[in-house]
Parts: sequence; structure tokens; C-alpha cells
Amino acid sequence: MSRIVAVRVKHPGTHEQHITDFKTATDNIIPKTSMIVYIESWGGVYYTSVDGKRANLIVVEGPDGIPYVKTEADDTTVNNLLNLPRF
Repeated sequence: MSRIVAVRVKHPGTHEQHITDFKTATDNIIPKTSMIVYIESWGGVYYTSVDGKRANLIVVEGPDGIPYVKTEADDTTVNNLLNLPRF
């Protein structure tokens, strides 16, 4: 399993912050399209962990029918992808 520690977004500083890339704890950069394939193929292999709160990454379909990656819902937002540092 690999921990995601940072994300790159398409439009930083706006409300339209679509994630384009993910950075792992071992400094690997994974594009969104590849991340979707990995998660759909192998399930919960990527996760976030902040302040001891872990959340697996999942693929969901957006309202426009386009898949995207998010964290499984839990009792906190600290481990949500858009709350991670940017790179």
C-alpha cells in the first residue's frame, strides 16, 4: 500500500481545484488517469494518513459522468485529498 502525501491541482487558489497528480510518500508522481486505473484494478492500494486518521482512495463517477478520485468518507476532513499539501 502507498500513502499519498500531496496533490497537484489544475487551478490552484480557485474553487475549481481538480486534482491532476498525486505524490506518494516515496516521491513517486502518479497522474490522475493512472491512479484511476490502479484503484479500479487493485482496490485500496492508496491511502492518506493525517494525524492518525487514515482514508483509502476510491474512484467515483462525477455528475458529468467522468470518474475522479476521492477519499472514503469518515469522521474528519483532515485526511481529504484537497486538504493535503500541494506540490
